[in-house]
Amino acid sequence: MRKLFLIFNATSILLLLHICWLSNSFAQSGREALRSLQKLQSRCETGISLNDYMAALGEARFEVKQFSETNEASKKITLCESLKRAIDHYMTAGSIWEQRLRFNSEYYSKYLFCSDFDKSLCDALFHDYPDAYSKKYVPGNTISLSDVISTIWAEASKEIDRASHDLKNPAPKSRSRKQ
Repeated sequence: MRKLFLIFNATSILLLLHICWLSNSFAQSGREALRSLQKLQSRCETGISLNDYMAALGEARFEVKQFSETNEASKKITLCESLKRAIDHYMTAGSIWEQRLRFNSEYYSKYLFCSDFDKSLCDALFHDYPDAYSKKYVPGNTISLSDVISTIWAEASKEIDRASHDLKNPAPKSRSRKQ
């Protein structure tokens, strides 16, 4: 009876360890989430099609989402926020890019017209990305889609740099002083 009890306990402990290992194998680390964003960043810098962009964005978004649901993310709040903001920037760029390519006209698919039907989009864009305003071509009141996307990607790159810095230099833990 005692032998059966020991075997049962050993089996239970092994099963518990296996479950813990499985749950941790799905949890993403901040380093893996950052790496997925750096891959997307690199692909954007070297040239990428919209289809490949959306697929790579989906993969990076998944990694960041997985990380944001871990205990590590709750301890590394600034890292997690930078990763999420980077994803948000890439999502915005993808949304604008995808929306513009729906036009059959080559001209309309390459520019935003800030005085016509793109006015609300431009207003929101210039509010969120003031650097894009400086690239606006005033006489035609247009802005190149590639300028818009590169401006948004530059903001995503800043967040990736912040996240990389946060990962390499974690904030010091506060220490209570003995009095």
